[in-house]
Amino acid sequence: MSNTYLGTKDSKNKKANRNKNIARQLMDILDNKEIPDAVNNKETIKSLLDDPLDLPLSSRMIFFTLVREGPSNLDTISKEVNLRKNEIKKVLEGLIRKKLIGEKNGRYYVIAYSWCQDIFPSGPYIPLIYHYNLLCDSNRVDAFSKAISEKVGKNDVVVDLGAGVGILSILAAKNAKKVYAVDFDFEVVQTGKAIVKSLGYEDKIEYILDDAREVTLPEKVDVIICEMMDTGLISELQVPVMNRALDFIGKGNSKKIIPLKAVSSLQFVYSDYLFYDFSFKLPHFEAYGSRTAEKVISKEEIYDVTYFNKKNEIYLDKKITTEAITSGKVNGIRIKTYVETCDGITAGQSSWFNPPLVLPLSRDYYVSKGDLMIAYISYEFGGGLKNLHWRAVI
Repeated sequence: MSNTYLGTKDSKNKKANRNKNIARQLMDILDNKEIPDAVNNKETIKSLLDDPLDLPLSSRMIFFTLVREGPSNLDTISKEVNLRKNEIKKVLEGLIRKKLIGEKNGRYYVIAYSWCQDIFPSGPYIPLIYHYNLLCDSNRVDAFSKAISEKVGKNDVVVDLGAGVGILSILAAKNAKKVYAVDFDFEVVQTGKAIVKSLGYEDKIEYILDDAREVTLPEKVDVIICEMMDTGLISELQVPVMNRALDFIGKGNSKKIIPLKAVSSLQFVYSDYLFYDFSFKLPHFEAYGSRTAEKVISKEEIYDVTYFNKKNEIYLDKKITTEAITSGKVNGIRIKTYVETCDGITAGQSSWFNPPLVLPLSRDYYVSKGDLMIAYISYEFGGGLKNLHWRAVI
């Protein structure tokens, strides 16, 4: 048995001081750092802190570091806590056994709620249960299938970023020499591998379990496929991933990129937010059984055109001026996105591909036909709905 902290007064004092230091760091996290909404409140966190039988102080410090920092690797955690790496590893193993945290891709540690926080459509992670629905969306798959048929040649090497269960990789493999299918979700990758094998494409399609923003490919490619689209390019990682992916194209190769571009527009609308005589003004997609806007108040105004064959700025900040095409109440801004997968092939909105997104205004306004209306909208591409800001001057 190790006697590192046993037997002498000095060693016991060292242990006490070490625990005090851990507690102090943990309290700094609680008092000075923003705690994500997914953790109910500070009282909940402190109830864990107050129960010494529930988690040792070192475990609590690392757990709440993950609360604060999000998915982190060992190097990141070691910079945040006053522990040696071998100690951190032991703590992480204990937290995994208790099912308080999980491990992604063999490199990242995440607290349990992170798996719930990344649910579609508010972020980049799409669980396996939704992939059948994605396959059923013919608006989405048909547009990519036609572009793949047109762009992928017999000797091409292709990368499919955010490959999911592999439908686009399989369509590409019908012509391509090699396809690298990249996805971050272990369960999705294992399912995709099984499907690819069952269809006889395992020699052509190689799955890579990795973050598309960080992956290193074995060779340069001729074609990039990336379907990480969402309305306004707000939540999914299409823009940051494509900014990195352009480096995968071999020198002298023409940039064969699928999709080619996304065009986003906005318009003022009036929507019904009343439920059982109570008003719930919430951002929402016009899909999955949702109500659609009762009245369109202005025409669509294009506020962003993003081409994926070049690197793009990651932040958007726009002011859009339009006028009322009819008189009536207005209480929201509706965003639509159109995706051109290649020249002449455009996909509009559908339930599982860029459904219209409605953003409520702080109150109802009344406008007359011809009145000017101004919308301000800003966000980071791929930053999620939490980083989306909008307002109107009417």
